[in-house]
Amino acid sequence: MAITNTEFSTLLDLAKGGDVDAQAALGDLYFNGWGVRTDLALARNWYTRAAELGHAHSCYRLAQMHARGNGVVHDTQHAREWFERAAELGYAPAQAALAWFHQRGIGGPVDLERALHWYRQGAIGGSAVARFNLGLMCALGQGVTKDLTEAITWYRAASAQGYPQAQVNLAVAYLRGEGVERDPAEALRWYLAAANQGYAKAQYHLGLLYASGEGIPQDDRVAAQWQRRAAEQGFHRAQYQLGLIHRHGLGVRADEAEALRWFLEAADQGHPKAQYQVAMAYLRGEGLARDPVAGREWLRKAAEGGYHKAQYRHGLALLERSEESQAGAVAARAWLQRAAAEGNANALYALGVLHASGEGGPRDLLAAYRCLAQAERGGDERASAHLARVAARLTAEQIEGLQAELGRRDSA
Repeated sequence: MAITNTEFSTLLDLAKGGDVDAQAALGDLYFNGWGVRTDLALARNWYTRAAELGHAHSCYRLAQMHARGNGVVHDTQHAREWFERAAELGYAPAQAALAWFHQRGIGGPVDLERALHWYRQGAIGGSAVARFNLGLMCALGQGVTKDLTEAITWYRAASAQGYPQAQVNLAVAYLRGEGVERDPAEALRWYLAAANQGYAKAQYHLGLLYASGEGIPQDDRVAAQWQRRAAEQGFHRAQYQLGLIHRHGLGVRADEAEALRWFLEAADQGHPKAQYQVAMAYLRGEGLARDPVAGREWLRKAAEGGYHKAQYRHGLALLERSEESQAGAVAARAWLQRAAAEGNANALYALGVLHASGEGGPRDLLAAYRCLAQAERGGDERASAHLARVAARLTAEQIEGLQAELGRRDSA
């Protein structure tokens, strides 16, 4: 934004004379470096003078400066106070920001009732951010009775303003038929609206939609293109999907090196499934130079990220080294337990064997039977023989009780 010396002198004279709009305008010039050297101290000075005269935008800007530590000490309490002053003056962006502070407990306690109030005020005032967040609170039943119809109303309003997060949520609603009649074509329209703005999450979901062909013609090539656009923006879920696409040659030429490149990108951002793929590549020496130490480290990260296959393999790795210490067997059992809780049949089998032997913890034949029976149902072919051996050590009454318990679980 260019400004001539004459224009600046006129604006300065007006500001010194008490013109509140001129004071706010000077604050903006110094804050953004528009036609002048950026000077946050002067920006704060002019914003403060305007804010003290009741200028809503200046109150909002001061709040932002305190919230971000721009030219002032980072102080969320002061930020909240300035947001409140701007909100009370009817400034919709401040109302949305104040609601967020109340919702998240920033600069003060969590207060969902006040958050809802200010989101509603901001939404009425035309803030797309407020409309989206109000819709989200209605959809989740946060601070208000869950109401998908009202959520859709606010998502639609924010989407019409071009707010990509709302457009994605509206697309999801149409795809699932939540709060609206299911309409994959309408879902595609809103995903495209957000994706064409460069919103990576929408591009990722579009990739999934074209890959599945849900309600639209299935097209692996287009799916790969959307996943690449999202992946190149650093969206880790898209990076992982793009890795799978290159591994299996879905819409592109199969290329394991390219697959591993994207798995590594996603893994570095903490994607557990990508970390698992990297771990297995190091452990097997496939696509990467064999490195058991690096492999075990990536496996640990993936396990800690909650991926059940990694938890199972990490547990086995600890078990293989458990001869070094009993603590290793205890840790192995804990990891297998976590994988088993996710229904991993291999982990259920291994855990059943540990319960039967007493390795890494007390011997528990009832727990062993439960795990091995579930592993057998989950398709682990090794479980049947061990299950028979454990059953031979239990009474008929115990087995009958266990089978009834497992039957109740299946029907739940």
